[in-house]
Amino acid sequence: MPLPRAFKKGLQAAIERRRQEGYVFSLATPVDPSKTIDFGTNDTLSLVSSGALRAEFLAELERNPDFSIGACGSRVLEDSEYNIELERFLCRTHGAEDGLFFGSGYDANVAIFGTIPQPGDAIVYDELVHASIWDGMKASRASITKPFAHNDPRSLGQVLEHLQEQSPEIRSGDHTVFVSVESVYSMDGDICPAHEIVAVTKKALPHGNFILIMDEAHSNGLVGPNGAGLVSEWGLEKEFGIRLHTCGKALGTTGAIVLCDPLVKKMLVNYARMFIFTKAPSFLMLAVVKASYNALASEDGARRRRILQENIRFFFGLLEQHPLWQKVQQQGHLRISCGENWTNTPWLSPIVPFVTKSGKSAELGNKMRENGILSHPVGYPIVPKDGERIRVVIHTDNSREQIVSLVETAMEWASKQLEQKPTEISSVRSNL
Repeated sequence: MPLPRAFKKGLQAAIERRRQEGYVFSLATPVDPSKTIDFGTNDTLSLVSSGALRAEFLAELERNPDFSIGACGSRVLEDSEYNIELERFLCRTHGAEDGLFFGSGYDANVAIFGTIPQPGDAIVYDELVHASIWDGMKASRASITKPFAHNDPRSLGQVLEHLQEQSPEIRSGDHTVFVSVESVYSMDGDICPAHEIVAVTKKALPHGNFILIMDEAHSNGLVGPNGAGLVSEWGLEKEFGIRLHTCGKALGTTGAIVLCDPLVKKMLVNYARMFIFTKAPSFLMLAVVKASYNALASEDGARRRRILQENIRFFFGLLEQHPLWQKVQQQGHLRISCGENWTNTPWLSPIVPFVTKSGKSAELGNKMRENGILSHPVGYPIVPKDGERIRVVIHTDNSREQIVSLVETAMEWASKQLEQKPTEISSVRSNL
């Protein structure tokens, strides 16, 4: 049956608007790993590409030979011991009192923000939080939602002060403020100043009527005891009342755990529609999650985290040593919005954004593809119009030669923006 004319016209107009903005999604074409250098996927520890996750998964199946395939209903109607024990295991791993497993980090964030804040409450959030948090806030019953400047504790303090002027109930401690941040931001790769966020919030809200929420999507598995995340690395488990740990980034699988107080968990079980009205995760899905955490806790997991950090530092060192790097930055052809103090930072994010001038990221992306490098151009509306970029992700199993190729490719493209002759460009390889 053909689509109704008016309906079809409306959809075509919506897609055309996106096209005019210069950003239309399409399903990705599968790539041949043997012909591509991976600087694009979130397989940062190379658990998937190396086969390490597969080996752990098969071992987990052997430990549970009587497993069943599939699931038969919502967890409020049926549950499995394996699911319950996995939640307990994840809570122990991350130093949390309780937790609830969701099918995805997206669903979990929508559940948190759409369910937990009550009328009269407020949500104060970093302006660059993930789309799932924005969608959760749209569904929220909170009376007030306000952003603060990205990674800026001073801005947070100003927003909290203004909030109390706006709401006597918050000032008196009778309503709650939810402060939402991320450990690592997915498009910029920069790290949350968590200690300062905690201190500012405590000072601004002396009645203690706040809950700090940390999304650890891009730090889970990469840092902390057995990869438990930045909150655990910093010893701030008791400061963040709600934490989200997704399994879809470094862990190489799907699902997410919301770490929280038992009462918050009960609220989610009773009011989060995306939890109630969906099928329970299957054993196979949960077993891959358990296998990922087993891999993280192993000696090989520790080795992978260490090598990843070495690779990131090698990348920054090469870039800084390039004779044209300062010039292309100064002229705005290419810059990186993270890693400014990388030599003195104890832990570095593997996410590196090559920010270009407006209209240039696709050109750099084409250059990357020509050289067999998998990376992803990102433009508006995902990032601001003046912040389009190539999003690069460093991996454990990226060789030094591959990292050299990445830097050389980026700088070769940038040098052409300077209209330099090729003979004037020194090779990165001379710095090896």
